[in-house]
Amino acid sequence: MATLIDILLGVKLQNCDGDSTSTGKRSLSKVRSTTLSSAEAAFCMHKCFLDVLKSKSAVIRSATYSLLTSYIKHVPHVFDEETMKKLSPTILGAFHEKDASCHSSMWDTILVSLESFQRLGHIAIFTKLSSVDFGISYKMDAMGPNKSHILF
Repeated sequence: MATLIDILLGVKLQNCDGDSTSTGKRSLSKVRSTTLSSAEAAFCMHKCFLDVLKSKSAVIRSATYSLLTSYIKHVPHVFDEETMKKLSPTILGAFHEKDASCHSSMWDTILVSLESFQRLGHIAIFTKLSSVDFGISYKMDAMGPNKSHILF
């Protein structure tokens, strides 16, 4: 699912030549619209994939981290304040991941979420909820919000 979201929502496909350009654009628009609505429905239906992250299988957890990364990159509007309250402790709770086979996708999720949520203005919610549990603090220096640091 993460790969489909990345391909269908994240990759800019080359334009078709000739008369098929408008038909191709309409088809692409329809595919992206369908993908987006399906992704939104799956996110709600599976409760932000929180239960899947508790799986005993490292492969499933790793795939779920990748899926969350794809959502953060390409479907960021599903992360409203209520969702952030549920998801923030779980994402930063990934620091407790013991299986090394999950670490690459886990770090991708953590770093992309910190970057994206800062840009979307959710960083205050994200760090406020998580700093208590994980000892993480967020500091904005005098250079502004684009020069922020996460302190561990």
